[in-house]
Amino acid sequence: MNIPTVSIVIPTYNSEATLEECQESIKNQDYSAEKTEIIIADGGSTDKTLEIAGKYTQNIFNNPLKTGEAGKAVGIKHAAGEIIALIDSDNILPSENWLKRMVEPFEDEEISGKRPARRG
Repeated sequence: MNIPTVSIVIPTYNSEATLEECQESIKNQDYSAEKTEIIIADGGSTDKTLEIAGKYTQNIFNNPLKTGEAGKAVGIKHAAGEIIALIDSDNILPSENWLKRMVEPFEDEEISGKRPARRG
């Protein structure tokens, strides 16, 4: 089965209290690590946010506008995945199959907007 690539975009700003648990819940997903990337868009954290983020990804980008929405835009700009998941830094994924369940509907062409393959 060919599963899609997923870019997980996390805007941060002084998120040291929750970011590690958030990223651990992503790391523990029952989804191919080769098919996922974590992107951090940081608004200028002054705590240990960047140190924590660096344990999980090298995809860390500056968010000069500092807001969560602007951080999402920065992350999306750098995303390479076929699907983009926007996750806040204080979100803990509730189960190990969460990402798989979120991606599953995109296999339906009516939901994903994919065109059916042409015949003949």
